[in-house]
Amino acid sequence: MPLEVYTSYLKGVKVSGWGRIGLISALAAAAVAVAGCAPQAAQPPSTAGAAISGRSPLANWRPRIPLQKASMSDAERAQLNDERLSWLASHLHIPDPPVETPVRWIYPEEIGTVIVSCLREAGFDVSSNSDGRGFTADAGSKSQVTQFNLAWYKCSARYPTDPRTQPSAWNAQQRAAALEYISEALIPCLQSIGANPAPAPSLEVFVANPASWEYPDPGNGKTMALWETRCPASPPSRVIIGEP
Repeated sequence: MPLEVYTSYLKGVKVSGWGRIGLISALAAAAVAVAGCAPQAAQPPSTAGAAISGRSPLANWRPRIPLQKASMSDAERAQLNDERLSWLASHLHIPDPPVETPVRWIYPEEIGTVIVSCLREAGFDVSSNSDGRGFTADAGSKSQVTQFNLAWYKCSARYPTDPRTQPSAWNAQQRAAALEYISEALIPCLQSIGANPAPAPSLEVFVANPASWEYPDPGNGKTMALWETRCPASPPSRVIIGEP
């Protein structure tokens, strides 16, 4: 059965909020449920956002004050990546994860191309989600899911997401820029397509906790994909870490 995987900084099950913006897969734990082939209720069809298509108007968003390039030592990057892989192995039920040689760091937006390509090379039917930060996979039987989880882990180890893009690693200036994106770009974009997003939090609240604002959830995966294509939940990763 299909397994829809989103990406997230939050270590847990699928979330509908600012946390869904790219370090590790938020539905890692859901892979276990798929392995058991538990029946899932069908989502009712939705016409909300059916006409939403095309390139996001937020793709070229830039903060009013350009950010300096984010710095992080190799040791810090390695430690955060080890923590990510340890969590992923645990939630994918891989007791003895293999040691993989990293090829390069990737941006969250590359998950839908780089990780998808890696999984396809491993023989799995995988396609990128609409925002490029996740994928949909047809893992098949229980034994195939076990194999898929292992391939997923290996691909994530070979192409780790740059820890500098993780909100917990952002400094106050980066978090202020992210709030600027939410309040001045994302919320108006969502309102323009009929969504009803919550007001942006204060700067003080958001700087203390970037997960204090939640992306609205239409309760339908297809509609969510349309919304996220038009109004991405997060600013471009390169921008937020100060890279061209």
